[in-house]
Amino acid sequence: MGVAGAYSPTRSTLETAMPVADATPPALHLFGHACLGIEAGGRRLLVDPWLVGSCYWRAWWHFPAPPELPEEWLAPDAIYLSHHHFDHFHYPSMRRLDRAARVYVPRFGVDVLRGELAGLGFHDVVELAHGEPQAFGDGARIASYQHGFDDSALVVADGDVVIVDLNDCKLRGRALRQVVRTFGRPTFMLRTHSWAQSYPIQYEAEDPADLELITDETFLRDFADAAAVLQPRYAVPFANMVAFLHPQAAAANDHLITPDRVQAACAADGRLAAVEVVPLGPGDSWRAGEGFARAGGPWWADREAVLVRRADEVRPVLERTAAEEADRHLDFATFRGYLERFARDVPWPARRALGHRRSPSPPPGTRRGRGGCSTSGAGRCVDCPNRPPSGPQRSTSTRPFWRTPSRTGSSTWCTARCGSAPSCGPVG
Repeated sequence: MGVAGAYSPTRSTLETAMPVADATPPALHLFGHACLGIEAGGRRLLVDPWLVGSCYWRAWWHFPAPPELPEEWLAPDAIYLSHHHFDHFHYPSMRRLDRAARVYVPRFGVDVLRGELAGLGFHDVVELAHGEPQAFGDGARIASYQHGFDDSALVVADGDVVIVDLNDCKLRGRALRQVVRTFGRPTFMLRTHSWAQSYPIQYEAEDPADLELITDETFLRDFADAAAVLQPRYAVPFANMVAFLHPQAAAANDHLITPDRVQAACAADGRLAAVEVVPLGPGDSWRAGEGFARAGGPWWADREAVLVRRADEVRPVLERTAAEEADRHLDFATFRGYLERFARDVPWPARRALGHRRSPSPPPGTRRGRGGCSTSGAGRCVDCPNRPPSGPQRSTSTRPFWRTPSRTGSSTWCTARCGSAPSCGPVG
């Protein structure tokens, strides 16, 4: 276990000559937030590329700003998208990539990913069934492990190197043990470690106990529990390199759980004596037989000053977006209509499991306005001008297209995701 609070492990503890069969040893590159570059089997795999701009209706921005993606990674051999969330499947970033790349996606019950990718010009799409490894390149393997309706973890193995990218997937217990049974002890585990949703940190409640269901300790415990099952050689706090720069989301910046706190919590956990917590930042990398290469120091250092600087950099964009959306208001009737259509499209086994729910009543003070959706949090309608007036927009899939992001800064029901309007979908 690394020393609590220490950022950079010594080179002697990190550098190991691992036997590899290919002339190019496997490697891991962290490009920013949840975006990885993995070299395995002589191929390049780009994971969850959010490369430019913002997402979640201008609420989320990279922190720190990521380095420019190397030219060769704009034309990877393959791409993996873990799930639908905009910080993992980011339309403007996907438009920058070579359309000849094969795209691996999880095989979810609702197969909208293939249709959306076709709309972006990606036609070589492979759906990965849960827990079934496939060959990748020369001797490597790739597998997807799904969780819930719409989230997944990625495993890439090349020789003795096993990379488990949990990102913000909540695999636990037996599901994680399945990964170990199939692939052995991982070299890397990468997992989220801090807040992404607005509950409860931006909520008020009549009963304070309602705001104690999730705490900082929840994230620290979940990280340690996953590491205890997987027993990776290196555990990397991951997928929380974000600044919340929209004014209505900015308060969430005060709640970042920094990687050094994760190190301290894991150092005190007797189950993790053989696990080293290694924080990585944008531009950092690791290669078998060579060890780690650092692009800089702790990415969270001097965070307050950097947040102020980042806010100044994006202020013109936020002001322009606010002006464009000034006359868009909440419309509860449309929200209720969409929610009811969504509920009818939920498969009957899920409806049976969830039980019958009454449609919501409009909250006091709800405003009517134009558009085809309703929003809270960031307070902006995200109706798309391309949406047909008769109902929700559908993807090229035969099954209904629906999108219900709920992340810090906005909790929005939206029936379109073309990215063509300033307030529809993930805009750069």
